[in-house]
Amino acid sequence: MLKYCVCVFGVILLSCAAPCPKDKKVGSVQFSAETESFVPKSSDFKILTFVNEKGETLKFTTMNSSVKTSRKIPVKTLCERGGFLDKTVQIEYLDAPTVNLFYQTSPEKFTLAVDVAFDGHMPNTGIQDTAFIERVSVWAQKIGVDSKSGIMSVITSTRGNEKHKDLQNTLSQPVQYAIVKDTTILNRKIKIAYYNPAQSNSINIYFSKENGIEAFSTDDGEVWVRK
Repeated sequence: MLKYCVCVFGVILLSCAAPCPKDKKVGSVQFSAETESFVPKSSDFKILTFVNEKGETLKFTTMNSSVKTSRKIPVKTLCERGGFLDKTVQIEYLDAPTVNLFYQTSPEKFTLAVDVAFDGHMPNTGIQDTAFIERVSVWAQKIGVDSKSGIMSVITSTRGNEKHKDLQNTLSQPVQYAIVKDTTILNRKIKIAYYNPAQSNSINIYFSKENGIEAFSTDDGEVWVRK
């Protein structure tokens, strides 16, 4: 019984560890010009309307109030305290822009998402060793018993420690996009369309810098283009 009480007391002491101080901002980064060219225009991002060959429409809406927000990219851990239930961490970080737009139809039949963000590879030794990847990802999903999905992902820029092993591992992965210079889908002409060619995708997505998501199609024959 005494040993049990000692153990419980020890756990209580650990759980009462003083929390780490607030995170420290050590700078900021901005998207490269190439990455910025993929960011949806803020004037018309809230509603996306698509039409099929029958003239039926799908209207996608987002709850996002703006195209860009910000996020912390950690570059070094300064403090770790506490146990499983009350662990606190203090980091040095860079402030970075991010785009995380999520769209859905009502009723929820399809969802779409556009993410433009930095991926930080932190060696935990400070900003001088950190590597960054700027990536554009576009997702599509059909919901229901015949659920389907697809993703198109483009690495638009890299910077920082080029020898970082996580950066090299990421760059050595198979490319998740292809480009078609000119194409027409249901009478909609699209120039320089990025799309996902992998057979593992059951939805193909077509995205352009000018208009964002231009069209998507499912492997069982549904085709939808921006109205």
